[in-house]
Amino acid sequence: MNDISGERRLRDALEDRSDVMSDSVLDLGAVHQQATGIRRRRRIGTGLTAAAVVAVIAVPLALVLPGGDDRGAPPPAVQPTSGSTSGTPTPPSPGSAALLKDAAAAEAAIEAVERGEDPYIEHSHDGELMGSDGSYTQLPAVETNLEVAGRFRDGMLVLDDTTLTEYDSEGMATRTLTAGGTVAINAEGSQMAWFEIRDGRGTLVVESVDPGVTIPEWTSAAAGVTYGEPVGFTSDGGVVAQVATTDGPGVQVFREGREPQPVEGILTAGGVDPVNGRLAGHPAGNEDAAAAMLDLVTGEVLWEKAGWRLGRFSPDGNHVIGLRGAGNLPTVAILDAATGEVVREIEPRKQLGADHTSNGIAWEGNDTVLIVVHVVAGTDAEDHAGTVLRFDTSGKLERAADVEDGARGSWVFGPRP
Repeated sequence: MNDISGERRLRDALEDRSDVMSDSVLDLGAVHQQATGIRRRRRIGTGLTAAAVVAVIAVPLALVLPGGDDRGAPPPAVQPTSGSTSGTPTPPSPGSAALLKDAAAAEAAIEAVERGEDPYIEHSHDGELMGSDGSYTQLPAVETNLEVAGRFRDGMLVLDDTTLTEYDSEGMATRTLTAGGTVAINAEGSQMAWFEIRDGRGTLVVESVDPGVTIPEWTSAAAGVTYGEPVGFTSDGGVVAQVATTDGPGVQVFREGREPQPVEGILTAGGVDPVNGRLAGHPAGNEDAAAAMLDLVTGEVLWEKAGWRLGRFSPDGNHVIGLRGAGNLPTVAILDAATGEVVREIEPRKQLGADHTSNGIAWEGNDTVLIVVHVVAGTDAEDHAGTVLRFDTSGKLERAADVEDGARGSWVFGPRP
């Protein structure tokens, strides 16, 4: 049986502070519904193969798209706002309040965003795992909620709720275990990490991705850890993890052959910078729910930002995802990782009547972010139209996918650095 007591303890602690951020591995209660709409033919972007699409796993982001690129100007009615105080922010789209109540109007607003090229990185969509190399792989049937899927060795890893299954090249299951709610990959794309949950104990597992490359494989079980989720790899091959212990939730650094070390003063973590050795986290006991940037080597807090949550770093470590606001944290921002200053931000609720989905934000390169959004208006029993947005540090906003019905849970990002 799955031991979820640790997960509940961790979730309760997080909910006491604020709503859980979307790009963080802390989204323990996230539910990704399978796509229900009819698959539509995707547009082939100029200079791309027919299957260059959204986010996942085996190919490291830094290798897929080394930097930002010029994709054309955004539509004038829907622009992200700049964090600079020297200019005048672009006003929200007219009738933004009405968009939250009118599904048809919100869908039209999303459709009006200029359609750009398909995403450059892998993702799972509509029952298929799509690779940046143009390949399509049929996903096995998911019984509960697809959390993560990605290429692994000759086959793939699929995390269905808390059941992690490895499949071979023929689609046959070769290993099944109970795991924490996410899988992490290092920046080189050579190792993956997850927590195996067995008999009320969480054990970190690190394994090589490519069977043809000799990479050390190791496990680490810390005393008192009942549940865990890897946040990301450090520059020296360690793994930062969000854990639930018999003493409560916290953040620990796991390294091969060593005892895990707690990150003092940090309750939750959103991302690890493998380039500069920093951790994007959130201090314990801080009533302002401040985000904090921490030096993992010295333990020094480099900066704090009240009212924000932090997510993952860009591949080069220069930027970090930030979210702020009540509810689903509707403002998504690209922050300067060195200072915490807002470089660019977008408010999907105000501008499009749409929310970003759980675990639905990923870096497409050093300067570009992908966001899965769906229309807010409507009931849980109805399909909610949505798409994948792309915005970057220069202020460009466009759609990276067609608008589809049943979009909640339709696009699922996989393991990311």
